[in-house]
Amino acid sequence: MKHILRTASFAKKFSDAQDFDPNRYVNVVKHMIVLSKLRDSNICGRAVTYTQFEKYKPKRMLKLLYKFRDYKHAITLIENLNYKQFLPQVYEDWTSTMLKVSTLQEHALQSRLQDQFYSLKVKIAMEQDIPLIP
Repeated sequence: MKHILRTASFAKKFSDAQDFDPNRYVNVVKHMIVLSKLRDSNICGRAVTYTQFEKYKPKRMLKLLYKFRDYKHAITLIENLNYKQFLPQVYEDWTSTMLKVSTLQEHALQSRLQDQFYSLKVKIAMEQDIPLIP
């Protein structure tokens, strides 16, 4: 599917915008990626059509993924469909779940949380072209 996205972005340069809207094609492919990952999820496998997904709304779909603790697919949904405003909610729910149900030692849990939030900090800095200060 990544190959299809690259092809669509390449075709953008050579197609007439009046005949074919490549942005719509890219949008459809990104939705296909999310829906296929949701279907193939080991934690919360859901066969959802595009129409059902649009009716269900992303916020409700994310709540469903939180319920089953499928944070990996929640982040995939957010990144592919550009719903960055929901990213803090995913990390907040993941953190509270880790604190409630984790069997890790306190220092191991603290280290894991710090690593996760450091990677989030790096990701945000890269998206906003901010120099990363340790």
